[in-house]
Amino acid sequence: MIAAELVKPLDFGRAFEEDVGVISLRTAFLCLAAVLAGLAQQPGPALSVDANAGRHAISPDIYGINFYWDLGSGNTPQNAALAAAAALDIRATGRRWGGNSTRTYHWKFDVDNLDADWFYEVLPDTSVNAAKLPDGSSFNQFADQVRVSGGKSVGTIPVLGWLPKGRKEISEDQTRRKLVTACKKAGIPRLGWHAFRRYFATQTDRNGMRPLDRQNSLGHASQEMTAHYTTEDLERRRPAVKAIAKGLFKERR
Repeated sequence: MIAAELVKPLDFGRAFEEDVGVISLRTAFLCLAAVLAGLAQQPGPALSVDANAGRHAISPDIYGINFYWDLGSGNTPQNAALAAAAALDIRATGRRWGGNSTRTYHWKFDVDNLDADWFYEVLPDTSVNAAKLPDGSSFNQFADQVRVSGGKSVGTIPVLGWLPKGRKEISEDQTRRKLVTACKKAGIPRLGWHAFRRYFATQTDRNGMRPLDRQNSLGHASQEMTAHYTTEDLERRRPAVKAIAKGLFKERR
């Protein structure tokens, strides 16, 4: 009995499978090593740089700067003098007045309509004399400062079809409270302004607007971001799922 336990029948099939598996792994490893070695031996492209070719003078316009006059804190004569001296010392070749904060600037009221895509703010410039507007507006001050410091000036020109109607301040907090009040009156859950962007993205998708048009309407840099704002329409999947299920049942019969 002991001899029978010691001398067990050999499983040649299993042994062969194990050997084949080991050989396959070794073969795959050797092939991968050979491919990597071949790639390592490939010569790279010959690169050369001619420092004297295609030389041209650097445009002085690149040394411009954005909003550098307003240095220091407070609108005191001392700070104004320091800012003017700094502007002359910097000697910028160009100055830019603009950006997101002024693309809906209203020159008559000297207010910025700061748009954050889903809501608007109206923030008046309190440093100007409102009784003399549009004279003495922040843009006029900017133009005067450029004349003193020299260089070119670049300003943002609003092109939207609507602008602030006056100098009454409307901040983000004020608009949020109005939306909360409106939700309570309508008897619906509390919403944020971003919910309207998601609703627009979803409804334009369900109504067949082209993806590129939806992306441009929402101001997104990519269609992936627009898809992130879009709630999936499960009902639109139903016909396809039913067709697949119907085909499967037919095959089983």
